[in-house]
Amino acid sequence: MAKEKPLDKITDVMTPVGESVFVKINGVIDDFAGGRKYTATMHLDDADAKSLQEKLVKIWESSNTCKQRAKNGKETDRPTFTLTKKKNYGWQLKASTQVEFTDKDGNTHENVIRLVDGDKKPMDEKTSIWSGSKIALWIGVRPYETAMMYGVSLKLKGIQIIELVNGGGGSAFGGTASDEVGSYGSTTTETFDTSEDIPF
Repeated sequence: MAKEKPLDKITDVMTPVGESVFVKINGVIDDFAGGRKYTATMHLDDADAKSLQEKLVKIWESSNTCKQRAKNGKETDRPTFTLTKKKNYGWQLKASTQVEFTDKDGNTHENVIRLVDGDKKPMDEKTSIWSGSKIALWIGVRPYETAMMYGVSLKLKGIQIIELVNGGGGSAFGGTASDEVGSYGSTTTETFDTSEDIPF
């Protein structure tokens, strides 16, 4: 039986600026529970986290997936996404994507997470982003439904680096809650590669 195509398209969202916890991209692979992905996790302050949470909920509520669940008499008011409040660390946002992607011709390619600076100028894609760096994530938001849960998935597409912490000033893990920096809701889609081949 053929797999059904997703009912909903990707919505591009630029997160508020926060503080990086760990970033594993462009050759540095996050191996977790048998999965090989590129991953970025960041801290957000309360105001920015709640603003982003509202945005994600609205995307879910306006989706065909949500409307179909409601039509079928299923619960729709508790969507899940990887923005959570940790007791000891505050709000954390996590986005990830596959290490490789397959194009329309069946060829496999390395997935590349695009990096730009605070002025949206391209940066070296091998730049190491240590904990404590001020960053914003460009994510692709897609509603989903499985047998066990529903909500929106957050796929990492690019990173804007506002203030870079080098190896001597941070670590691969850890970090503290960020100060409020920048504004919410801006987009940098004109800066990044939006190839439909990449599985966002």
